[in-house]
Amino acid sequence: MKILVITHDTQPYHAHKAKMRWTRFPYLFQQLGHQVTYIYKQDWWHYLWTYWRFKPDVVISVGKVAGLITGFHHLLPGKRHAVFVHDLTDHFALYPSEKRIRFFRRHHDYVTAPTRYNLVTYDGDDLIPNGSDFVPRKEKQEYDACYVGQVVPIYNIPALIDACKKAGISLKIVTDIPNEEVPQYIAKARVCVYPISWDSSIKMYDYAAMAKPVVAIKPNLAELVGYPAYYTSDLASGIKHLIQHPKEAAALGAAAREWFQQTSGTWMEQAKKYCAVLEKYVTQGGA
Repeated sequence: MKILVITHDTQPYHAHKAKMRWTRFPYLFQQLGHQVTYIYKQDWWHYLWTYWRFKPDVVISVGKVAGLITGFHHLLPGKRHAVFVHDLTDHFALYPSEKRIRFFRRHHDYVTAPTRYNLVTYDGDDLIPNGSDFVPRKEKQEYDACYVGQVVPIYNIPALIDACKKAGISLKIVTDIPNEEVPQYIAKARVCVYPISWDSSIKMYDYAAMAKPVVAIKPNLAELVGYPAYYTSDLASGIKHLIQHPKEAAALGAAAREWFQQTSGTWMEQAKKYCAVLEKYVTQGGA
């Protein structure tokens, strides 16, 4: 297939420290033998020219602006060769309004998502979960808890840091490092922390892939997809509970690994699933 991907990304796969969903997928699609053209944020202005030159079988837009570009293109008169797909963000609150996602639903042929919540809420077509290439590993335990990911305001990390300090919990914050270095930090923690309330963050899969017990904030959409974690409204007390009950923590970690194997897999396995879905879309044609 010829696949055109447009996102808010600004640099290629090898330049990224953190390998996110749409940093990985285009690279893996190429590894699977597909022709891929990637339009970065700074190149949005010549999207139409790239489309006409490349003549893709599939156009995939990712993000709240890229989806507008492809959505308005989809509105143009005339017969389109390509199938238009929009992949919804993994966080239900990152779009400025529900109207925008409704626009994406109407003006793309198909909608995919890594989150079951968004897929159901916005009448999506196919669920493609995130993956992880991490594996369980043994390291000397050096701190009580570990959080991996961004520290932007919606994650409320300062409150987590403060709560852990007050409770005497050693907390490791892992952010802005190369992806291949992350597993060693996860492995050195007794417990991992999931302080956000949605059902598809990559950190969910990375923790589970490494069979780590997880303390997660409650209420949480992750509960709706059966993600094994110790759910609590007080993360610090939850961390202490699992540290004080190592057998319970070990069982939770084993359950997380099993959940990962049943619901997700490696990024290459997820890329193969995504390509199978795209081939189905191309066969069916645009809606």
